[in-house]
Amino acid sequence: MWESNYELLNDFIKNDSLDLVTLTQEFEVSQKTILKRISDLNDSLVGIAEIKNNNQRFYLKVYNFQKLTSLQTNFLKQSLNLNNPIKRRALIVKRLILSADYIILDDLSEWLLISKGTLNHDLKQVKKELSEYQARIVSSTNKGIKLKVSNSFSYGLLLANLVYDYCSLEDSNSENEYESDLKRLVEELDQSKSTYLKIKKNLTILKTLFESDIRITEAVNGEVDLLDFDKLKPLIEQTEKILGTKLTSAEKQFFSYPFLIKSNAVISQAKLEAYLPRIKQIFSQVIKNINKSIGVPLDFSRMFEQIKYHLVFLIERSLYHVRVEDVISNEVVDKYPVAQELAIVTTRTIGEELDLQILPSEDNYLALYYQLELNFNNDPMQVKHAAIVGHVSLGVKNFIIQQLNDLFQETVKVEDFANADNFSQSQHEYFIVFSDVPIKINDQVIPVVRISNIFHLNQLLAKIRVSQLYKEIVAKNCEFEFASLNFHDGYLNAVQQMIEEDIKNGQLNDKFLTSWLEKEKITNNVFENGIAIPHVIDSTNFQRVFLEIGVFDQEVIYHNAGVRIVFLIGIPAKLNRTLNRTITTLYDVIATISQNRDIYQSLLNYDSDQPLTQITEGI
Repeated sequence: MWESNYELLNDFIKNDSLDLVTLTQEFEVSQKTILKRISDLNDSLVGIAEIKNNNQRFYLKVYNFQKLTSLQTNFLKQSLNLNNPIKRRALIVKRLILSADYIILDDLSEWLLISKGTLNHDLKQVKKELSEYQARIVSSTNKGIKLKVSNSFSYGLLLANLVYDYCSLEDSNSENEYESDLKRLVEELDQSKSTYLKIKKNLTILKTLFESDIRITEAVNGEVDLLDFDKLKPLIEQTEKILGTKLTSAEKQFFSYPFLIKSNAVISQAKLEAYLPRIKQIFSQVIKNINKSIGVPLDFSRMFEQIKYHLVFLIERSLYHVRVEDVISNEVVDKYPVAQELAIVTTRTIGEELDLQILPSEDNYLALYYQLELNFNNDPMQVKHAAIVGHVSLGVKNFIIQQLNDLFQETVKVEDFANADNFSQSQHEYFIVFSDVPIKINDQVIPVVRISNIFHLNQLLAKIRVSQLYKEIVAKNCEFEFASLNFHDGYLNAVQQMIEEDIKNGQLNDKFLTSWLEKEKITNNVFENGIAIPHVIDSTNFQRVFLEIGVFDQEVIYHNAGVRIVFLIGIPAKLNRTLNRTITTLYDVIATISQNRDIYQSLLNYDSDQPLTQITEGI
């Protein structure tokens, strides 16, 4: 298996499914190349797993989980060669840690079989990685380079996070009678396989350090001790038996930290509760920073109760530079920009308060917590009313009710009228009208659907979603603009021109433009099916969501992906329940447009003189 295919496999392991746009952007190759890699990968996985295609979304189907785990564990160590910079950097870090003396650069480049120029390039990246662990490379004329750490705990973390997966240390696959007992003792405390693998990894690392007379004598910077060491005593004693020596308190901490990064039986409830006041203090600062950045109608007291333990383990994971398990992909949370912003403010504040670097994957988990709270805090569900105009049987009426209840997971009240005149006299507000013949109603916000369409749920849902967004526009909760874009301008210039025109018209301000430019440098706002969604906080103080749809006359390429439609979104700095509902409705519509070819095509032929609901006509 090629190294690039291994990275591709890892992507499929971490995500439920991936589309071609996401894959081509991540690996910076063409769709043809990605499809070739998927084919090659499937050849390597025969009998183990298979990458399958479901309407251009690719997913991993596993047939033999044990063989797949073995493949992951052994590939990096056995297959990566010195042409791979990650492997070289791991070897450099390993040698720096285990060498008591200075290392001459000429000797190092010769050992790695690379030029001095390549070595210097690798060392530049290594120095950047080391800085995250309070470690640095010092150099001396005629002597070479040497590793310096501010804390001996860094030796263990460097081997765990930068070396272990790429280089052989002690034979981590050998098991003697002691290690068999070790596995049993770990599983008595936590049955998760990942915990045992991390414990076994730390045991291997301690063996490697001891062989080079390196001992961990200092606790990790910012240590938060939550473990019940009485419960750990049998495991620690077994470890000391395997290693043939007593562990220092810092080595016990290093060995045991896999129990600290998530809730399990080894966590001391008393220590955990004693740490919560500090978490609450930090969260108070989070609230202040959120209110400075974006005003949201949240019950922060309830929010704290929901996430307080999650924040504790987030901090623990960050102390040990451990990625959160079951990473939630960006694609999942991109639909929730407000929740994303709240999560980013939260992790940034925690990082500042504790001088910690929080991994970006933590933002995605927090975003889901915030979105759940935002959903909880929305307006109470009101009874939805639908109308049937014309003569239909009781069976058809009941079927319509069932379809609507299935779509919205709530009770929908359906009223029937013999004709359009009777319907026009009703005082109720309807979110959809079914009719067996064409009828004219004055309210363009309400979609009128032929009864035959009740069998086409996707089209039905599309009409409802678009009409709900149009209702938000009519109610002034959403300011809507449309722009025709020239593909010669390219994505960045075209979007910048859209924003500058909106600034001239008083809809946006200069801060919006600056924020968007900064965000484009660090995030990719291009999604599948030629859709881009640039979105930032709008500080104009308008109490509405800003939406401008821009349509290119031809596809433009940006970040290796085609773009045809741009949804430029300004999220108000101060949100209320109504605007939060508007944002949710807007993103539902974008998802609908992306998935419905007919609506997508209608948007490409948009008529600025007609209402937004034109895009669902005829579907």
